Amino acid sequence: SAAVYSLEKLRPVCGRDYRCSVDHSAKGPGTVCASSACTDVDCCSGPPSLEDSHSSTTCGSSGIACPLGFTVKAADTSCPSSPCRTMDCCARVTCHSGGHRCPSGFSVNRADAVCSTFPCRDAECCKANPTCGAEHYRCSAGYYPKPSDTTCSTLTCRQADCCTADTMRKLYGEADPIP
Repeated sequence: SAAVYSLEKLRPVCGRDYRCSVDHSAKGPGTVCASSACTDVDCCSGPPSLEDSHSSTTCGSSGIACPLGFTVKAADTSCPSSPCRTMDCCARVTCHSGGHRCPSGFSVNRADAVCSTFPCRDAECCKANPTCGAEHYRCSAGYYPKPSDTTCSTLTCRQADCCTADTMRKLYGEADPIP
């Protein structure tokens, strides 16, 4: 009836309103959930397996919906067997494959870190760069330390980050020269 149809339109839908966790595969996009909130029971089956199949030979036309933490491979990716399987068309999202860029003062902690969501979150991919003082960086001869709270440009401090070849300091010592 019209009342049932309109109620179904208001219910959440798998794929649009709910994504399966990394270790589960989607039953199928567009499945209407049984209640006002989708659950794994409504939308997900066991871990993505080699048995999950669709009727295509390329990922682009397979209709495969990848679970949370995975991304669909390029549309022209050929499947090694026909029909395509979830494992053929879904790849884990990592900080590198997800194209994650860390904010200023942070660097990618591990490019191969697996993200739980797409896009990846800073907490999963980024680590604050150290400061010269925290790293106890020692400058080589002829170079002078920058302030200890200077943030390094990467996760490992380098001479360019923490030291300067300040010729005025070299000529006059640590004190500022008299004008």
